[in-house]
Amino acid sequence: NRHLIDFIPDGVRINKNGRVVWANRAEIALLGAADLDDLVGRAADFAPPEDREAIQRLAQRLDRNLPNDWRETARIRLDGKRTEVEAAAIPIVWDDGPAHMIVTRDLTERLDARRRLEESRLRYERLIEAMPYAIRVLVDETIVFANHAAAELFGAQTPDEIVGRQAGEFDLPGDDSAKHFRRGDKAAGRTAQWHAVRRRRLDGATVETEGTGIPVRW
Repeated sequence: NRHLIDFIPDGVRINKNGRVVWANRAEIALLGAADLDDLVGRAADFAPPEDREAIQRLAQRLDRNLPNDWRETARIRLDGKRTEVEAAAIPIVWDDGPAHMIVTRDLTERLDARRRLEESRLRYERLIEAMPYAIRVLVDETIVFANHAAAELFGAQTPDEIVGRQAGEFDLPGDDSAKHFRRGDKAAGRTAQWHAVRRRRLDGATVETEGTGIPVRW
């Protein structure tokens, strides 16, 4: 039903013989058109130059009556501006002939949120690196992150030398206090009290430390 499709938030466009024959309101807005008349009859060529070869292959799949799954790509609007999108397509019958239905979602907000999250992560990591405290992140007793202070504490040249190792490798043989502390902290789901514990460095030397732990999402 064209009237129903006209109200869905995803852009929907019908291409037939390589030209636009219909588009809903969301697709009209996404492509920067004033109304449907701006699109109907145009060549269905809104892909960026680097993606046009892939688009041709996908169109050939549709011609063989095979659907195209969701993929990230972009659209070049009528004003020449680029919009990042994800799109899928299926072969359909339109006005008694074969056609392609393309469904498009604008990724602008999602990508902006992803960029802000990545920027936040980088700021967080820079802050952690600047701190003088040795900081490690453990997931199921495996070290998944360590700052340079942690590398120095355990006798490593870089954090990469200890990332991927088991936290227990730095416990003293026969001393289960650190292990019990980590298990208790995880079970409690709250910040632990500071405690004194002896650690074993990569070179086998023992170092006296004081540590605490907090639950985090990673």
